[in-house]
This record gives sequence, structure tokens and C-alpha cells, in this order.
Amino acid sequence: MIKSARFVLFCFVLFFIFHVTFLFFGNYSYSWIDYLMHLSLGVISSVLFFFLFNNFLGERDHYSAEKIKIITMSISFASFMGIIWETHEFFFSNFFSNYIQRSVESITYDLLFVILGALIVSIPIVYKKIN
Repeated sequence: MIKSARFVLFCFVLFFIFHVTFLFFGNYSYSWIDYLMHLSLGVISSVLFFFLFNNFLGERDHYSAEKIKIITMSISFASFMGIIWETHEFFFSNFFSNYIQRSVESITYDLLFVILGALIVSIPIVYKKIN
């Protein structure tokens, strides 16, 4: 279980440093970097979810339906963070010409990578803690 606030803060600071670096050097023109950043946003958002709401994984027995609910809540939280991120990208693309939203398809893939990142973290945490 994620109990360290320093670890969560470190993840966000590292993510922010990479984001600013990629913006400065114009590396977001490569789609794989954009997808990698969205994947890591999903991972970090899920880590934040389990840090903030660790009472969802108590010591009691959980049924499969409860496990699915916990994973769904984590994915929903990460998706919300992804939507905030996409809104951020939209506003930046309007103010800075080198930071451009390419298409609706790109936004869809970005959000799918956020969900994939959340799944990568959520499933092992839920099944390791509960089983």
C-alpha cells in the first residue's frame, strides 16, 4: 500500500520536470512521448488515488465485485485527471503555437493511455492487498 506522502510528491515533481523539459525542447511533437506522459499520468493518478483513499483496502475480505468497484474508482479518478490534463493541453495549444492539439483521435488515445496507466497500478495493488 502507498503510505508515503513523499513518494507521491516525488512522482508528481518528477512528472512536472519531464513535462517542462519536453515543452521547452519541443519534444511533444513526437507522439510516443505524449503517449508515455499520459501513461505515466495514469500511473501517478492511480498512486495518488490509493494514497488518498487507502481506507478502501482494509483488512476485511473483499468479494470480486468490490475489487472491480475499487479498480473502477481508481480508473475514474485517473480519467478525471486525464480530462484536466487535456483541458490544460487545449489552453496551452491556444496560447503557444508550438504546443498543438493534433486531433480528436489524439485526445482519445491520450485518455486511453491514462486509463491503461491506471490499470497497470490498480490491478496489482488491489489483488496484492486483498488476497
